[in-house]
Amino acid sequence: MRPVGGLTREQIARIVNNDFQAIRAFEQVFDQNIWYGHFSKLGDQVATAINTPNAVTFTDTDASDGVRISTVAASRLEILNPGLYQVAVNIQVQSSSGSAKTIYVWLRKNGVDVPDSASRQTDNINGGFAQVAGT
Repeated sequence: MRPVGGLTREQIARIVNNDFQAIRAFEQVFDQNIWYGHFSKLGDQVATAINTPNAVTFTDTDASDGVRISTVAASRLEILNPGLYQVAVNIQVQSSSGSAKTIYVWLRKNGVDVPDSASRQTDNINGGFAQVAGT
C-alpha cells in the first residue's frame, strides 16, 4: 500500500464512509504500473554505407516489464501498454580513420522519424570510441 498525504488506502476509504466508487478511484491511482525496458546489443554492428540510416538491433533484454524486443525485427521495441514513456539512447561508435565524422542518432516510431529526437556528435576519433546519447 502506498500512502497519500500520510494516509493509507484503508484510512481514506473510512474517511469517505467506504464509498465503493471512491475506493475504486483511489485504487486506480494507487495501483498504476510502471512499465520499463533496458535493452542492449553485444557485439559490433557495422554501418553498411555512409549517409545511410542503419537501424540499431538489440540482442539482449537486460530488464523489462511491459516492453520487449519485437519478434518481427530486432531493431524494434514493442510497448505492450499505453502510457507515457521516456526513451534514452546511448550508442558507442568507433572509427579507424582520423578524419572528422558526424554521427546522427534519432528515434523512429512505427517506421516514422520522431521529430526533434535527433542527437548529433562530431568527432575526430581514430581507433578510439565516442558516445552518442539522446533522450
